[in-house]
Amino acid sequence: MSRFLWVMICGILTSQAFAQTGLPAPPLVTTPIPQQSPIYAPPPTGAPVIVEQPLYLDRVAGTNGQEIDSTTFITMDILLGMTTGIRSQVGFEVGPRQSIVAEVFYGGLFTKIGTTEAVGGGVRYQWRRVSTDQVNQLALSPGLAFYSAISGDERNILAPTMEVTWIRAFSPGNNWGWQIGLSAGIGVDAGGSDRGTTGEITPLISVFSGFRF
Repeated sequence: MSRFLWVMICGILTSQAFAQTGLPAPPLVTTPIPQQSPIYAPPPTGAPVIVEQPLYLDRVAGTNGQEIDSTTFITMDILLGMTTGIRSQVGFEVGPRQSIVAEVFYGGLFTKIGTTEAVGGGVRYQWRRVSTDQVNQLALSPGLAFYSAISGDERNILAPTMEVTWIRAFSPGNNWGWQIGLSAGIGVDAGGSDRGTTGEITPLISVFSGFRF
């Protein structure tokens, strides 16, 4: 206890001595407190990637934002050329922008083998591509058709053909559309005539136009 009092007395006397002499007191030494830098979240490494889904007439977005889903379509066409007549098609979707198409035909065949009234049918596989305006499509449709004469020479023709079709919707979000295209291929006489033309080959080229719904 006496030691503590002695230290206090010495401290008081020392302070008074510095005050009387006008000398500055010893500087107070303090330890600086390190400043912490603020923590920021790292910036994103890249902008989000937005993938636009393809749009086509048998699967279009409605005006209310709801998707209208239809896995089938129907077409009615008029053909002019070496096959001239009317044709109806029914398509069944089997994948994104891909369809199996069945068709029936009635009209006339105007070929180098002969001219006759005929009925026919066939099947196609259709691929479609869509433009950025979301109302235009380009379709490629390879297929195989069979025509049978119903007047004149009773001949049958087997016809592998390729069709290129441009399809346009009447308005965005509308399943109805108009189409125009070109059909080109060959026709092979598959017999049925007594003229001895079995196996003969003829070109088959026609244009067509109609509606799709």
